[in-house]
Amino acid sequence: MNFPFFPLHDLRVSVEEYLCESDELKDAAYDNLQETLTFMQDAIADFMLSAKDDAVLRRYMRTWQEQVRQIFDQVPLSWLGDLDPQEPSAYDDPAARNKNVCYECFRLLKEMQLQYPSHFDKTSAPPLIYIEIEKSMYHHKVLLIAQWMEEKGKHLQKLWRIMYAAICKLWNQVNTRFSYHEHDYIWNLVTQLMALINTQGENLHKDQVYGLLFYLNFNEITFMHHLTSSITAEMESTVLTGEKIKILKNMNSTTKDILVRNDVIFDPGNPPITKMLRRWLQGQLEELQS
Repeated sequence: MNFPFFPLHDLRVSVEEYLCESDELKDAAYDNLQETLTFMQDAIADFMLSAKDDAVLRRYMRTWQEQVRQIFDQVPLSWLGDLDPQEPSAYDDPAARNKNVCYECFRLLKEMQLQYPSHFDKTSAPPLIYIEIEKSMYHHKVLLIAQWMEEKGKHLQKLWRIMYAAICKLWNQVNTRFSYHEHDYIWNLVTQLMALINTQGENLHKDQVYGLLFYLNFNEITFMHHLTSSITAEMESTVLTGEKIKILKNMNSTTKDILVRNDVIFDPGNPPITKMLRRWLQGQLEELQS
């Protein structure tokens, strides 16, 4: 076992000891686990600041991420309780030990992301407690958006249902474990949609929401299907082939002017949303012109 893996070994042992120890020995196991988490963070820092090739550092970081996920997945979700990551409980509060363990696990992973962004692999999956804490940090915003849509945004219900389905799919970890990247994306989407609602209020138009989804490269398949269905319905309002071609050409031209961030995408496995839409438009044009 070489140096980078000693902290992992100690972390695994400390977590398992804390999980298994009786109440009488819980104090010592708790202090030892907290010290081990701090040691793990320091050991990562020492290794990442060493004069090693970037490829080596990325490989070790990915190994740490996967091993830490497996270790932290042993922690019961019931330990989270009413944990508030913005205001964690006092270290020495006996009633908050389990919550504090969850918070420190979450904090370690956040530090790994923030301190080493070029080496941290966001395509990997986080542990379940990380996902639940992330969810708790913006769940209230999702509820506020849903309430606003119900009361004042009925004209945006279709678009909101598409976004909400993507959020719920991400939160349901039964069949699929989503990546850090996808969780960051949803947090960004919710935050910016909330800001748009607060800024525009009842004057928020559908085009502005479309603009946000394109800007954030929301290349979700259901959204793509919504776009193509809307365009198809508009084309069906005319029987003239020339008019249909004109509609498609105008839309194809418009997609080239849409502002899209090139550093953000919902599903890295799909092409950017504008590229997907242009391919579909081009296919429709070729069919009409043949």
